[in-house]
Formats: sequence, structure tokens, C-alpha cells
Amino acid sequence: MADELDGMATFVAVAETKGFRAAGERLGMSHSAVSQALRRLEERLGVALVRRTTRSVHLTEAGERLHASLGPALNEVRSAVAAVGELGNEPRGTLRLHTSNAAQTLLGEPLLVAFLTENPHVQLDLVVSDAPVDIVAHGFDAGIQLGEVIDKDMIAVRMTGDLRLAMVGAPSYFARRGVPKHPRELTEHDCLNWHPTADSPPYRWEFTENGRDFSVAVRAPPALN
Repeated sequence: MADELDGMATFVAVAETKGFRAAGERLGMSHSAVSQALRRLEERLGVALVRRTTRSVHLTEAGERLHASLGPALNEVRSAVAAVGELGNEPRGTLRLHTSNAAQTLLGEPLLVAFLTENPHVQLDLVVSDAPVDIVAHGFDAGIQLGEVIDKDMIAVRMTGDLRLAMVGAPSYFARRGVPKHPRELTEHDCLNWHPTADSPPYRWEFTENGRDFSVAVRAPPALN
């Protein structure tokens, strides 16, 4: 296809400017380069497209027919390229964003309203789910996730500092069952736990002691998503 189109724009420029030098000025080419491109095109097509004299250039019948088809087609191509170029001046289109429940708290109403106000041509498609998902394979443009679950080959931009989870309990529960002195004692307590999907294992509560990380598989009669 590239070989078939080679020289076509040069030919149209020659036909419209009626000269090799003027065509070269339009295309940013030398007079000789225009002449050689047109000669290669004529050799490939097997017909003469222009009649050259020392003072003027005129189209042959074959050249007239080719220009009648190529001229409007190239104008459409130029218009299409210009229209695509305009898309880069202002964000527009659909932005598909995936976020977990924990991360979606970063997207408060003021932030979303401000973004959509500044980008009126953007259609936001926001999916909130804790199910593991390959954002590229599922057609998302970006995702907001906890750092520990982001694939190593993904390009990530840090949005917050470290997030800390706190263990809490109702005073009435602690009055009845006692307050655990160490996280490992949680195995003897009734806890509310979480799992991202119905078929995934419950979350193992994570702690750090003396610079070392460890986790506890708590007993959780209710496990929620």
C-alpha cells in the first residue's frame, strides 16, 4: 500500500500548483526531488501524467482522471488528520477507571466534581470492586489500588503516604471477652473480617512488631465483602 501511494501527494501538488518548483515549495522538497517522485509514479503506472515544457506543466488525460479522484481523497485525509489532531488539544472521550473499596475513599465528591468540571468532554466510567482484575485486559485506562496488590510491571504513581489499619472493638465486647494484649490473641476472639470475592480466602490481618511483619488468621463468624 505504501508503494502504491508513493508520489501521489507530489502529483496532486504539481497538478494544483501547475509547476514543479511551486509544488516543491508547498511540500518542502527540491525541484529535482519533485521531478523524480513524479517520474517514478509515471513509471509505476505505465502512463504519462503531465506534459512538461520549459515554461509550464499540463496534465495529460490520464493525469486529469487521476487528479479528479486523488484531489478530493487527499482533502478528506487532510481533514481527518486535522480532526484527530484537535483531539489532543482538550481531553475527551470515555475514561474507564477501576478502584477498590479501600482506594475509592480518595475519590471524594469534590475531587470528582472538580475533574468533570475541568474536563466537560470526558465521560467517566468508574467501577468500584475488590475483585482482582487485570486493568489492561479488561479495558480500563487506569486503576487505583493498594500498593501491595499492584503488579510489578505496572506503571504506578503514589497518591498517598502509607495507610494504617487500626484494630477496634466495642466497649461492651471488651467488657465481656477482655482486651487482647497481643495480636496473636485475636485467634481467640470473634472478629469481623473481609474477603474481596465470594471464592477468595478471608483477609489475614497484618501487623508489624519490632520491624518484622506478620499476619494473623482471625476467627471470623461473619466474613463480608
